[in-house]
Amino acid sequence: MEAEKTVIISKGGSLAELVLPDLRDGLYRGVRFDHSGVFREIRCGGRVYSDRWLEGEEDPYRHDNVTGPAEEFSEIGYDEAAPGSPFLKIGVGTLLKADDAPYAFTSLYQVHNPGERSLRIREDGVLFRHCLRDGKWGYDYEKEVLWEEDGCLFLKHRLCNTGTVSLSGTVYNHNFFPFAGAGTGTGTAVDLPFVPTGEWRRWPGDSPAARLSPEGVRLDGDLVPGEKVCIESIVPADGSALPYRFTVRSGKAELGVAVSSEAPLCRLKVWGNHRVLCVEPFTPFDSAPGETFAWTLKYEFI
Repeated sequence: MEAEKTVIISKGGSLAELVLPDLRDGLYRGVRFDHSGVFREIRCGGRVYSDRWLEGEEDPYRHDNVTGPAEEFSEIGYDEAAPGSPFLKIGVGTLLKADDAPYAFTSLYQVHNPGERSLRIREDGVLFRHCLRDGKWGYDYEKEVLWEEDGCLFLKHRLCNTGTVSLSGTVYNHNFFPFAGAGTGTGTAVDLPFVPTGEWRRWPGDSPAARLSPEGVRLDGDLVPGEKVCIESIVPADGSALPYRFTVRSGKAELGVAVSSEAPLCRLKVWGNHRVLCVEPFTPFDSAPGETFAWTLKYEFI
């Protein structure tokens, strides 16, 4: 019998389909995003909040063949590693540095040590566990994806450093929500609990439709294929602390997702194309050997 590639968790009218980690036959075998808790689909009340946003033939090795809340840890030890030597991507394992080129999240680095994984599945949630030890690096990482109430999903993390050196960097969530293929355009919005300022990253194909407003980010026109939006370093204009709270809304689909956490943020970014508008909140971590870092994300589907 062929092994199951996904698992469905549900509570009331809420449902999420999650990809099971499998480097040989899994639906996601890229090395960019955390393999624990890769989403395939999210539905609430019969409405589709997240499904595949990429166009064309599906490629399990593509770095962004994910949807919904997709988390990535920054690479550790890459700059110090010689070509052919390992570096660390928490949630994936140790990878081999190919050459002297700078790290590129789009590259398919060879997996050196995938660690050991286990699962605990119940009707309303999945607990993913990933344990790794490779030389000086080691960790025991747990991530629970859980419907705690209808329409409210929690991602609970615990990262224990079991190695001999500190684990430091950032972890962020890409938050791919295509809202049933509604597209990015008029009525698409990011609501922020502060008046924002930010840095626009300009390139050919940048859309003039997006703008910062006192309420957040607004789209005044539809993005077409080839157009993109990228706003880096979004912070409160008054210099106050950056809170982990935002809502992404689709005017066309009349759907939204409110995201919150008590985790600290060091920066906030918005990226989008004609299919999806993503808010990327970055949380710093710095765990000495023996220390544990824990954080929880809450998703409310509205």
